[in-house]
Amino acid sequence: MAMHIGAIFPATELGGEPSAIRDSVQAAEDLGYHHILVYEHLLAFAESPNPSYYGLITPELTMHEPLVFLGFLAALTRRVELFTGVLVLPIRQTIAVAKQAAETDALSGGRLRLGWAWATWSASSKGSKADYHTRGRRMEEQIEVLRALWTRDALTYEGRWHRLVDGARLLGVRVQKSAGTTGRAERHDVPTMLEYLLLLLSLIRATMRDREAVVTENLLLRHQLAVLTRPTRRRPRLRARDKLFWVVVRALRRDWRQHLVVVRPESVIRWHRQAWRLFWRWRSRGPIGRPRLDAEVRELIATMARDNPRWGSERIRGELLKPGLVVSKGSIQRYRLRGPAGQGPSSQTWGTFLHNHAHHLWAADLFSVQTLTFKTLYVLVFIAHGRRELMHVNVTANPTAAWVWRQLIEATPWGHKPRHLLRDHDSVYGRDFRRQVRRIGIDAIATPVASPRANAVAERVIGTLRRECLDHLIILNEPHLRSVLGEFVQYYNLDRPHRTLRLETPVPVLRAVEGPVRSRPVLGGLHHVYERAA
Repeated sequence: MAMHIGAIFPATELGGEPSAIRDSVQAAEDLGYHHILVYEHLLAFAESPNPSYYGLITPELTMHEPLVFLGFLAALTRRVELFTGVLVLPIRQTIAVAKQAAETDALSGGRLRLGWAWATWSASSKGSKADYHTRGRRMEEQIEVLRALWTRDALTYEGRWHRLVDGARLLGVRVQKSAGTTGRAERHDVPTMLEYLLLLLSLIRATMRDREAVVTENLLLRHQLAVLTRPTRRRPRLRARDKLFWVVVRALRRDWRQHLVVVRPESVIRWHRQAWRLFWRWRSRGPIGRPRLDAEVRELIATMARDNPRWGSERIRGELLKPGLVVSKGSIQRYRLRGPAGQGPSSQTWGTFLHNHAHHLWAADLFSVQTLTFKTLYVLVFIAHGRRELMHVNVTANPTAAWVWRQLIEATPWGHKPRHLLRDHDSVYGRDFRRQVRRIGIDAIATPVASPRANAVAERVIGTLRRECLDHLIILNEPHLRSVLGEFVQYYNLDRPHRTLRLETPVPVLRAVEGPVRSRPVLGGLHHVYERAA
């Protein structure tokens, strides 16, 4: 007897959201579960006679009606069987159960499995008028009526709780299977018997074949079984040696198709063609065509093209002739670093532009900081490219175009201003920002959309502010953030070495070279400054 593994539907966890139900049951089916089981709880009361066991069944929980819910699951799945666990049958109307179960089983393709019980106690039985003490005898009569309705064309029945006369019959699809237990399905008996019969015929046929054919078939089937039983978390895949094995088998055995189970014969033919191409590639190996240029010359061509993006192939060929290197134009086109096809002459890179204008260039950017009370504050940063000096930093809870303009005026006192100002396309600058800054002699350059690397200096300093300062603190409010940033900006400009400046500080400071070394804490000891005492 095979053991099947199923899943209990988490009704109380998922609630009644249809999309969540769909994703859950379809995931269970894809994972290979045999069945899905649904509990029944129709009513819940404030007080339970056994709180230790029934305390979880409260009016706030979501519990689906099993037969209606399994009908919904039947439309969402294809293979998984649908279990009730269990129906409290004595409190249900027998004919309605027969009709609902028959419809659900027919529409699901015979996947419904009914389980029922009388229950020692439940909130559902407490809310019905059914006699609790006769529930067992009532359920026995209900089972007898259900089986009769599902298996007979006409029924006349007289019992203690049921009376059916004049050849009553159940409208709709009748279910032809045993009822009352979960997990049994007689419809599987016929295919199983046919499978065993085919195995018996194969055994008889094998006794009449010669030993070589049997050994060959055994070998080929064992190889496929070994492939399927390899330890793997995913679908077993054929390796290169497995494909080569079947290519050889195809060449040696005419009946190789009869023993192929794991893959299709077309796949083996495709592997043979791939092996043929690999074989002739191996046979054709060796130098073909003109000898390649030396690695040194190829590297020199790539370097010239990279350092001089506006040079064409003929210009590079002329430069190579100076040191006596004769290279054709076609070879230069092959080894140079070219851009996309159809592109015109390359413009200067952002790195070249920024280097040429570094001492006349500032960058501006905003970033957000969350406070202890989940309020968002905004920080505006102005940094000079030449020495990476933070020129101005300020904080606000409501950034506007007027506020940004006021910060720019405060950052450029007494005519100390840049020639160019890099910024992004943030709407906080306003539509007239470029025209306004042009009045005071500054050219505002907007970086390309969604290109943070074009404003890399500002992005890097924001990262430094976060990693070395704000990520280690919980900001209380706007004055607290302004105080923290003020202390860190002073440390950044005067005391923090910068790798771009060969480990010098953005603001050059004359420092003592003699005397004992003393440490000074910054931000309560988050950083320290080491300097010689005067």
